[in-house]
Amino acid sequence: MERCFAHVVTDMNGKIVQANDVFYEWFDVAEPSVRDELLLHLYATRSREQPVQFDGTRYRTLTFLEDEDGLFSHLIFQDDLFFDLYNVVERSYDGISMTDVHGVTKLVNGAVERYTGIPREYFLGKSADRLVTRGFLQESVTAKVLAERKPVTVFQGGTNDQQIVMTGSPLFNDTGEIQQVVINFRDISELVYLYQQHLQEKQVNDYSGERAEHQDVEMQQISSMVKRVANVDATVLFMGETGVGKDVFATELYERSRRSAHGDFIKVNCGAIPMDLLESELFGYEDGAFSGAKRKGKPGMFELADKGVLFLDEVGELPSALQVKLLRVLQDGEIRRIGGTKTKFVDVRIVSARTRIYERW
Repeated sequence: MERCFAHVVTDMNGKIVQANDVFYEWFDVAEPSVRDELLLHLYATRSREQPVQFDGTRYRTLTFLEDEDGLFSHLIFQDDLFFDLYNVVERSYDGISMTDVHGVTKLVNGAVERYTGIPREYFLGKSADRLVTRGFLQESVTAKVLAERKPVTVFQGGTNDQQIVMTGSPLFNDTGEIQQVVINFRDISELVYLYQQHLQEKQVNDYSGERAEHQDVEMQQISSMVKRVANVDATVLFMGETGVGKDVFATELYERSRRSAHGDFIKVNCGAIPMDLLESELFGYEDGAFSGAKRKGKPGMFELADKGVLFLDEVGELPSALQVKLLRVLQDGEIRRIGGTKTKFVDVRIVSARTRIYERW
């Protein structure tokens, strides 16, 4: 029967000690360039399973220590599937490693180096317990998988304040025994950052179709300023004549901000609400605060806009007494319902507008 693999034995220096006929059929080691390239590969992959390609043919090499004299035995197979799978694992953005049933690391891809800052050579051929003892790992996910016989996730710090999640999954043989453990490494701090970026970009793209087009240079400058201050939690006042689009800019400010993902945009026209009702609309009231009050009370606009934006249109129409209460919200973030005895903290960004222009003194 035709042999399906090449076998070669090398010494500690990578020189050929003996080889079978298939090895000489597949590789023209009489050619110095071929011999040097092949032996360099075999020397570099001791105790590892690696792909290699010569003259367009793709091989799988398996190397192990043969005896105490430092001789290494290499088995070489023609294996296109292994070559493809290895490249998939190696090019995975997530870190991937594999250990045997004794916890000894057999495979590590390049992403693990990026996450841990530790060369893969420090992992290969070493047990998980030894890696923990030497400080390369904070805890052994392999040991937990072997003990619990199910996928296990642990957290570990990485380089540059990373938060690495390691998920180990058992691979069982036909008799139900764990044969290997595959471990995935992910940086959740990076995933959170990318997700937040995605939300912000989606938010801007979703709103871009509804945003007003400004032909006037001064209006374009205002729109540009709105973009810059959208995520700066400062109070904003728009001033201008009726019809210039103050509420449009206020809405754009909200839509561009991170608050749009956590709270609502509440608009109050201070000039359209009767003075005797304005306080209850803004601050809410408790049960029995006044005649006609709802039995369970009512939250005000500040509470409804918690984590979001409260737009006070025509803010100049607020009576002096309410302006004092508004100042307390701006300074301390506290409100108190009408008829209430307890203060409540609210996280509200106030955006206001008025038609009258303040004089500059």
